[in-house]
Amino acid sequence: MLETLPETHPYFFFVADQEATSDRALGATERAFRRYENLLERNKRLAQAEPERADHQRDLVISLLKVAGAEKTGGIKSFKRALTILDFLKDSERLATVDEGMIPELKRLIDNLD
Repeated sequence: MLETLPETHPYFFFVADQEATSDRALGATERAFRRYENLLERNKRLAQAEPERADHQRDLVISLLKVAGAEKTGGIKSFKRALTILDFLKDSERLATVDEGMIPELKRLIDNLD
């Protein structure tokens, strides 16, 4: 389905993420990781093009977390980058209340991996 959905569609990220998650659940881990990496690159572009948009920053965080979770090395670099973005959003009062719980969870995860 993703191949027929333009990247500019408002649900593109959701559909692409669901496809990658399904691939991973079905054991197609390499395909899932490629999809997560493609989403990460897309979300980096959007976040860099419009840094004032918290939704683009959050999508980038989610992509970093998905790639980190799929990486064989544990993804600590991606986890740290995601934490930096979340801290920035919180400091600039643009972090959604629902996302505030990600900060202590990421800190705990990073501490356990270090």
